Amino acid sequence: MMLRRKDLKLRWPVGILFLLILVRISLVEAFPISSYAWSDQEWEQRCKGVRTSYNPDHDLSNKELTLSPEDARFEDFLFWALMNEIPEHQVEPLGGVLWKGPTHGVIFHWAPGSRWETHSVMSFGATIGHVAGEHGWTDVHFPEVFGPLGGAYGINIKDRLVEMDPTSPKPWIAALQFLGDPDGDYYRYIFHKWLGIDTQRKRVILGGGHGSGFEYSYPRALGELKEVLTDCKAYQFFKMYDSFGKGFASTAGWGGNYVAPGAAKIFTGGQPPLPAQPLPAVSPAEVQAQLARAQANPAALRGKEIYDVQCIACHGVHGDGNGLQAQAGMLNPRPRNFTTGVFKFRSTPSGALPTDEDLFRSISHGINQSVMPAWSQFLNEDQRRDLVAYVKTFSARFTEEKPGEPIKVPEPLPPTSDSIAHGKIVYQNLKCWQCHGETGQGGGPSAADLKDDTGFPIRPVDLTNKWQFKRGMTPQDIYITFMTGLDGTPMPSYADSLPDEKDRWDLVNYVLSLSPAERPQVHNPLLSAGQSSRGQNH
Repeated sequence: MMLRRKDLKLRWPVGILFLLILVRISLVEAFPISSYAWSDQEWEQRCKGVRTSYNPDHDLSNKELTLSPEDARFEDFLFWALMNEIPEHQVEPLGGVLWKGPTHGVIFHWAPGSRWETHSVMSFGATIGHVAGEHGWTDVHFPEVFGPLGGAYGINIKDRLVEMDPTSPKPWIAALQFLGDPDGDYYRYIFHKWLGIDTQRKRVILGGGHGSGFEYSYPRALGELKEVLTDCKAYQFFKMYDSFGKGFASTAGWGGNYVAPGAAKIFTGGQPPLPAQPLPAVSPAEVQAQLARAQANPAALRGKEIYDVQCIACHGVHGDGNGLQAQAGMLNPRPRNFTTGVFKFRSTPSGALPTDEDLFRSISHGINQSVMPAWSQFLNEDQRRDLVAYVKTFSARFTEEKPGEPIKVPEPLPPTSDSIAHGKIVYQNLKCWQCHGETGQGGGPSAADLKDDTGFPIRPVDLTNKWQFKRGMTPQDIYITFMTGLDGTPMPSYADSLPDEKDRWDLVNYVLSLSPAERPQVHNPLLSAGQSSRGQNH
């Protein structure tokens, strides 16, 4: 059973759509592989006995791809994969906890119409990082999906689907079923392919079907190819490399398909990635200490099993925020580095550790304007608490210190005109305008130079759009932000500099007054002209 446009328009507004998701379709039944694809048995038969300089004394494995970016063959390998269109893929409509096939992710269809054609299941965490972060999907890109649901707000697709139902994967499953329907209008509109390779910057440039462009680091590109290829399935590359030599693909033959330095902005819509600034490496001693802390806690070990499937693509194996999807700088803001024990969103004073409930809230609700999912959509409460236990093992601070005492939030003051007017004076006196601007839109004189504690650029929040405040938009949420600050960022705590409760609540009321009463709709005029760019209205 597939969701058609008429189903979407008639049924989503009245809440019946999600009932359509209860059908059961197996992976094989839903997505047959074309006759062009070679089976595993055929691949193994063809590469049996093949000997190259890569495997001089053994058969090539059909279990995994072992070629590394440090190998002299690697750049030729990338060009070979590019020109054979092996990395081309798109999201398919099925996948999720309600389906018989995958129970932990989303189906991706790779290399259609080729001998390498296949499907893989990408975890929900990696999928959200990919489509919301790397591709830059927003609700504006899909007017037929979100128009009947109140319109488009110019926010990333993850935030929008969380708003629809933060407790269930059904919004994701329904949206992907509609967008990836092979008989639907969006099929082949949400595909993705490699466009070229910047050999000087060691970046692969990619394009998405709705006009987005983005970059991969070489390790990230390799991670994608591992979804499709094994050493055996690349046997023709190894033979060609031995026949023609180094550079046969990267400087000769297909070598014209490179991207000159600076030309990447043509594909990325002028939206540069974050600087490729290396993060401090996690030492072997720290890795061993973290593993010991996890092994001492059964809840943390259970959490590790979830983390390794759902969180590792962004936060990395060692919890340092340097997962494969983060390395090219396309995730903005970057994923949290858990090893420092420094967290933005806490109920505790500045500099203090968060409580378990603080971490549980962030994991459950996600973070607006980022790719951090609301895991309450995919994981039950026990699983989320196990994740809290595992995240805490990445920093020794949690064994050496106790969390701070949560800040008590008094009863809010009503947002009277006098309170708002006085709050504006407080805003001026505290120099909030230097970052957030006179109008609160985030364009203050210091905004362009702001960096977080790791040296990466960071943008002040737009105070005129309360619906996208990262912690939340209630008066209590804003009060806690003022009192705790956002550790690891230039946003300080005002607990000491703003001791008077009336001043605090007047500032809260002024900030909330900067947003309009009704949430504004956003329209992308470029889409109607058949154009789009990554980051439009984003």
